[in-house]
Amino acid sequence: MGLFKTFQLLAYEVPTGAYDGTNVLSAWDAGPRPVFQGGRVGTPDPRHPGAANPAELADAHSRLDRFASVVERTYVDGGEARRWGIKGILKIFTAPEFYFRPALPAQAYAYSEPQAQVIMSELERMFRHEVFADWVFVCGTVVHFKQLSTGPVYFNTAVVVFGGPQGRTFRLEKQDASGIDGVPIALTPGQHPAMGPRINGYSDRRNHIIEAHGTELGLEICLEHHGTYRVLRKVLQDRSKFEPQKPPGVPLHILTAGGMPPNNDSIGALTNGYLLRVDGVAGPPSSLLKVIRWRSGQVGGATPSTEGATAETQAVQPSQGLSIAIPHGLHVPAPPVKTAADPLPAQPWGVSVPLQQINVYPTGDIVSGQN
Repeated sequence: MGLFKTFQLLAYEVPTGAYDGTNVLSAWDAGPRPVFQGGRVGTPDPRHPGAANPAELADAHSRLDRFASVVERTYVDGGEARRWGIKGILKIFTAPEFYFRPALPAQAYAYSEPQAQVIMSELERMFRHEVFADWVFVCGTVVHFKQLSTGPVYFNTAVVVFGGPQGRTFRLEKQDASGIDGVPIALTPGQHPAMGPRINGYSDRRNHIIEAHGTELGLEICLEHHGTYRVLRKVLQDRSKFEPQKPPGVPLHILTAGGMPPNNDSIGALTNGYLLRVDGVAGPPSSLLKVIRWRSGQVGGATPSTEGATAETQAVQPSQGLSIAIPHGLHVPAPPVKTAADPLPAQPWGVSVPLQQINVYPTGDIVSGQN
């Protein structure tokens, strides 16, 4: 039995990509570095020995300071201990895919490996204050590349931070890039001749299920939720064979995305469990779906581990009047306007750019491990 009986989704609704009807842009200038005032969130410092690219460092500074400031404002403007100090509620603060992606076209809009490692280490350090002991931070993804003897490999890493003094960090690599990710698909981990067999094997795919204070969380990054991939569902199906003592699904399925609507055929949550989705490209910018039941043509009760089963879901609406506005000085800059000189269509980006805010959803029960 987990430590927490209920959870609450805090959806960081912010544009990390924009769609013009044909193309997606998922990296642009980070804007001026916000002035982080400090508080409960630790002051980030993305500097590292041997930093050789001032533009890369400036980008990392802006994004880390903005993320730190937004979390601090969420805590303060959301009511501080009067709201967030209520015991027994697991707070899940979730940002969309591509949150940490630099505007560096010469590097395929990816951080160098040293810079990315420092960003991820700083995210782990920022949330050590005791008030965050019952918070989980899904910090979107960090896009970076590693130069190997055979050439570069491009990673899109989800960073999950368990807050508090005893906090820890979990990292999950996106297996394959989509056609809109803006990196060479053949140079991603799932396609790499040396890395592919390992990252596509069960022992690595099993990492899509993590544990937070005794509660299992399923995690997917955008394309992994598509009906062609259904990564978490397939992991659960494999787990039912290799680890039959484990539950057939997870209480909470988290999707950090940049252009992926919810797909009931891909949900890995148990009956009365939830899909928590935050998306920086596709509307709506966040979703909370409760699984009402599982349906299958097979005889007997269906579960997320049942091949061909589909979840029936009910949308949960955000709590009225509880959203937390992000001040303009902490906004991610609007996507740029395309011009006729650009190789992509001469249209403004931003058809789906959301209002920048923290959408606070009602608390929900964390279902037990059996369907």
